[in-house]
Amino acid sequence: MIAASNDKQVKAYYLGDLISDSTEIKTYEQFLTWHQEALQKFLPHELMISAWGDFSMDIIFYKIISPTIGNSADIMAEREMTLFLKRLYSHWISNDRKPFQIVSDQSIIRCREIQNKSLKANLQNLKSAQFHGIRDMRAGSDSFYILLSSSISIEPHSKKLLHQILPYIDATLRQVECFPVTCQEESVSDNGLNLFEGRSGSETELSDREAEIMGLVCAGKTNIEIGLILDISSFTVKNHLQRIFKKLNVVNRSQSITKIRGQVKSI
Repeated sequence: MIAASNDKQVKAYYLGDLISDSTEIKTYEQFLTWHQEALQKFLPHELMISAWGDFSMDIIFYKIISPTIGNSADIMAEREMTLFLKRLYSHWISNDRKPFQIVSDQSIIRCREIQNKSLKANLQNLKSAQFHGIRDMRAGSDSFYILLSSSISIEPHSKKLLHQILPYIDATLRQVECFPVTCQEESVSDNGLNLFEGRSGSETELSDREAEIMGLVCAGKTNIEIGLILDISSFTVKNHLQRIFKKLNVVNRSQSITKIRGQVKSI
């Protein structure tokens, strides 16, 4: 009993160090070191996907961090990734937004959305997965994390650890000044770790129609009101907003208004 108690104290001590170290991370290189060394002691995995945005509107951004997949990860098409993330996200939602584990379940990790054979083979070699997320109630968006491993077993306490540590992983990624990679074509860092950010839309300029819609959004109009004014359906307005949000690199209306105010005239 004494030995078991001491073991828990040691683990608690190291967990405190992991959390303390995370608050000091400010650069990409520091994050990679923390991820590959300290974090692996508690949540061992070979690939981590960090995704965030409005999943209901397909406004999804992501970063992939992996020391093993390398170059093959940078050829995943955006639509494939969106479908892949939404499917796993739906499993998390159906699990009441609680930490979720899957072991050797190819129906989940088989990556049916991914067409590239090399990438699919690499991902399917990962036999277990853990999912969890954080809901931002103010912004109306989710941060969703997937940890994939080639191991066919997951420690029973991993769910609790993931729930405890995820807020610090999320906060650490938010406080990193910048990541050197901003597109899929330049996804491999010098140390061989793969980190790329995916985002919809290669063009950042708004079309005349998109600028017109954003003018109405800035004026406080709803999708239905915008549709009536422009004589289009509210569904069409929603589709326009999806493209606008992706171009502006935002996940909701309030963020888009903040970013674009002053660039378009309200109608």
